[in-house]
Amino acid sequence: MCVTLRPLSSFSIRMQKVFLFLFLFLFPASNVSTRTATPEKKVATSVPASQKTDGEQLFEDMQLGGVVNFLAFRQAVAGYNRIEQKSKPILTLIDFTKPSTEKRLFVFDMEQKKMLYSSVVSHGKNSGENYATSFSNEVGSYKSSLGFYLTGNTYQGRNGYSLLLDGLEKGINDRARERAS
Repeated sequence: MCVTLRPLSSFSIRMQKVFLFLFLFLFPASNVSTRTATPEKKVATSVPASQKTDGEQLFEDMQLGGVVNFLAFRQAVAGYNRIEQKSKPILTLIDFTKPSTEKRLFVFDMEQKKMLYSSVVSHGKNSGENYATSFSNEVGSYKSSLGFYLTGNTYQGRNGYSLLLDGLEKGINDRARERAS
């Protein structure tokens, strides 16, 4: 699934018990067409830790500079922090400003403050070639959907071992589970 962040002020969530939290990221569509990823933020060492945001301090603590896009990470952490009921302290970030040939999936343990895994990841076959550029919430579109997700159960799908996703944004990705069948 490919996704974008909507402003957090309009972010509404129906909480459900799930195995872990999954967040997927894409810069807003107005930035997608430029196909340039925002450079990773380098946090100055002269800035006192007390003046750094949670995202900045965590980014620095995890030593993610040059690996993970800072703006994507900061927005993922902000969304993660808005979820009150999490089964596990796991955050998954997919940055679709990167091509499918580069590592753009990152899994973090938020309690241990470390990256557990990184990998390449594909997008829906009708979402674009090397870059995801087109998205849909419609069944049968074969496009990735945008938004925040919580993970559900695993199942054996057409493409092998799969994970159900519960979209948290009405009209954006709320049909994700229906689209998986």
